[in-house]
Amino acid sequence: MLRNAETQWADDEALNDLLLRVRSALPGLDGRVGSPRPDELMLDRPQPLADLLGHWQAAHPEAGRHYWAARCWTLLVWQPIYLQVLAVQLDDQSPELEGIAQGMQQGFVAGFCLPDHQLLRADAQHLLRHAGQQIRQFCAQAHAACGALLGLHPKLAQRLAADCVMAALLHTQRTDGCGNLQLCRRADAWLDACAMRGASGLLAVQLEDGGSRLGLQRKACCQHFRRADGELCDSCPKLPLAERTRRLREQHG
Repeated sequence: MLRNAETQWADDEALNDLLLRVRSALPGLDGRVGSPRPDELMLDRPQPLADLLGHWQAAHPEAGRHYWAARCWTLLVWQPIYLQVLAVQLDDQSPELEGIAQGMQQGFVAGFCLPDHQLLRADAQHLLRHAGQQIRQFCAQAHAACGALLGLHPKLAQRLAADCVMAALLHTQRTDGCGNLQLCRRADAWLDACAMRGASGLLAVQLEDGGSRLGLQRKACCQHFRRADGELCDSCPKLPLAERTRRLREQHG
């Protein structure tokens, strides 16, 4: 990205500081700065991607390819997406995702490594545009790397990624306490920046005490119900809206 008068670039310690704040906001989103380990997931490493798929095929052979694909894809994209959303909303900065390496253990993807680089600081509009571009590029590269392996339709991939963006925004609300209307506006802005308009959303529910809460309004099923121990998630689009609303209300009851 070209540097111009509207942007600033953070100092050398800013990336480490950001990763500490992100980890504090969401324990488990544990990043480090440095070089990737040989066993870490990267988009240009076919074997770890195949290993991830192989794990879930072996763990739940009954669930079938739709579940395996959705599970692996969500695991692959959740950390880069959460990192961007939390960095922008809680720290007013945006990292680069190029070269990200992700830890994988027993089929779960957690922990990541970023090359040392300078964070982008800019006004809210430019910052969001940059973060959205980073998410779009990562998801496009990820689908190019493993979409055929997983048998994952691009539309489903986009909707599952958009659900991650919305879930990350809901998490920031618990941290920064922004109002529901403001969060809905943020949600629309993020979906536009990521070129995911209409791929996910937020659902408002009136509570018995007169207040209201927001929940995830998924447009895609994560396929968890296909597992022998699975069921429809509380926010599953396969559930009638009234049932999703009831479950969300109970969560905040």
